[in-house]
Amino acid sequence: MHNQWNYFTPNEKQIYKVYVFDDGNQIYAHYVNEWLIIGEWEGKISLINVDSSSIRISSISRWKVVKL
Repeated sequence: MHNQWNYFTPNEKQIYKVYVFDDGNQIYAHYVNEWLIIGEWEGKISLINVDSSSIRISSISRWKVVKL
């Protein structure tokens, strides 16, 4: 399977909240739960935190986030 992530500049008006922190992403649960989508690939997304762009979830299933 070919890993073909599509990365892009996030839309800062579209903020998301993660409602399922699992699969190794539990370490991000204590940060401000507001995220911007910066990439997507096969039902997964990559996120950066609104409060600090250095905080990044490199891969999480799309269904685990909801738009605020």
